[in-house]
Amino acid sequence: MRYSIVALAVLGLLTACGQPQQNNSEKNSQTAVEQTAQSETERLNQWFEEKYEQQLQQSPIQMTFLGRKDRYGDIDDMTVAAEKKQLQWLENSVEELKANFDYDKLNLEAQTSYDVWVYQYEQAKRNAEFRGMDYVFDQMRGAHTFLPQFLINFHRVDDAEDMEAYISRIKGGATAIEQLLQRAKEQVENGVRAPRFAYEQVIKEAKGLTSGAPFDEEGDSSLLEDAKNKLSTLQESDAISAEQADKYEKEVRKALLERFRPSYEAL
Repeated sequence: MRYSIVALAVLGLLTACGQPQQNNSEKNSQTAVEQTAQSETERLNQWFEEKYEQQLQQSPIQMTFLGRKDRYGDIDDMTVAAEKKQLQWLENSVEELKANFDYDKLNLEAQTSYDVWVYQYEQAKRNAEFRGMDYVFDQMRGAHTFLPQFLINFHRVDDAEDMEAYISRIKGGATAIEQLLQRAKEQVENGVRAPRFAYEQVIKEAKGLTSGAPFDEEGDSSLLEDAKNKLSTLQESDAISAEQADKYEKEVRKALLERFRPSYEAL
């Protein structure tokens, strides 16, 4: 009995001595796992920042919505070729993601971001199969009304350079309409047409955007009126002179007559 008590006492001492070592070992192991997750997560977050910026640079319109002035004189490429290029970029990014990051070493939040990035590609890939089935222009939405509204409501003009970008975007908007019109024609060849009332409304809207000066003498068109207001604000803030304002207005009129009107008449 005495031996048993001694043995139990020794066992108790050993257990008491060994317990902190086990806790420390578990703590060290847990800390190592957390550090690994943090390290992998930090790498992934940095990668996401870089990829998001690359993706954003593909859309000047989206950057303007975010208040940025990168590629401020540009309009998005509306061609099918551009969409295919963007989809290929997404596919390449997913392959890079899977090849360079260990999913199991990421924390939960990073794993969610990982999953969402893959999901957005899978959705884009599926949607591409039906690219030619959606109406390019209809009575509910379309670039023919969106682009002028975008210039009026979102393209800030704080200085002369911004005004030059505005004029460039009038021309770029005309190019976008031409690109989309080509897509609409190809859809018609494949039997995809909007309802008749949609055509009637789009025609009405297109004609409305090409009425008024400089197209005719019935007051100012919406874009010319907007340009004049922006130029007036620049003059009031002494950002440009009266001579510069006159020069820019003439350039706006020229862009509207030579680029904007032909594209809308074609539409």
